[in-house]
Amino acid sequence: MAKEVLLISAATIRTTSNISDNVADKYLLPAIREAQEMGLRSIIGYVLLEKLKNLVVAGAIESEAKYSELMEYIRYYLTYATIAKLPMKVGYKIANMGVMRTSDEHAESVSSSEIIRVADHYQSQADSYAHKMQAYLCDQRIHFPELSETKYNQMRANLRSAASSGLYLGGARGKKIL
Repeated sequence: MAKEVLLISAATIRTTSNISDNVADKYLLPAIREAQEMGLRSIIGYVLLEKLKNLVVAGAIESEAKYSELMEYIRYYLTYATIAKLPMKVGYKIANMGVMRTSDEHAESVSSSEIIRVADHYQSQADSYAHKMQAYLCDQRIHFPELSETKYNQMRANLRSAASSGLYLGGARGKKIL
């Protein structure tokens, strides 16, 4: 299996946001992975994400001006998309006894609806940064040939919608009427 490449570090998320410094990497790293591989990949597409990972591994991201500029948008998107995934990861644990709610004797637990509301707040922040990233990519499309490259089994870039919603809006997973 190839080495995993994350475009943002847990330390960057801690310094860029208001999450506690004591949130363990055990929770942060899976949230980063999900935000990058599920969220970011659906926005910028498979080919561009792989290009960025290769540039990061090679240490060449700073020498590529447009890709470096794009990484600034990505950093803020991934920060808030990661935080949106944290409340459920940190608040609930799956154990042999089932799903357990985490609490501390000196801290007050919040309700599950409050946890969802916090996650939704951060997801709306991530959506805002996704929209800015999409606008940048549309304006600078000529500098990112990867946006139009794809293979039949890879996800293409989605530069038209930055909304995440519980509503199904059709699209690739919709039924086709012949």
